[in-house]
Amino acid sequence: FEPLEPAAIERLEDWLAAHVLMNASVPINERDAARIVTGPSLI
Repeated sequence: FEPLEPAAIERLEDWLAAHVLMNASVPINERDAARIVTGPSLI
């Protein structure tokens, strides 16, 4: 893995949260999506 700059990490987290929101099979909000992206693994 390549290290990312802080701005790139923030941009990636935003993109991943948007992806989670668009593909969630249950209703979630933006805060929940961000917690899924930045939190510990749910698997």
